[in-house]
Amino acid sequence: MTTGPYTRDANGNPRQCDECPFASTYQNAAKVVENSGWSFAAKPIAKDANEKGGGMISNWYGREHMLDGDEFYVVVR
Repeated sequence: MTTGPYTRDANGNPRQCDECPFASTYQNAAKVVENSGWSFAAKPIAKDANEKGGGMISNWYGREHMLDGDEFYVVVR
């Protein structure tokens, strides 16, 4: 198995690649605009942080009764 900055940090801790926009949205990182380097962003982050963030957004969808197609926006600070 190959390791590097996208699979392990400098201390050997596991990483996962996270995407923006969220994969759970219609504007997700899986929808690539051909011939554009600005279609989406992905960055390796700590595995635990990625899994915690995924759980938080899933809980938010449920808590707010978000349905497929509901619009929302995200503010990043």
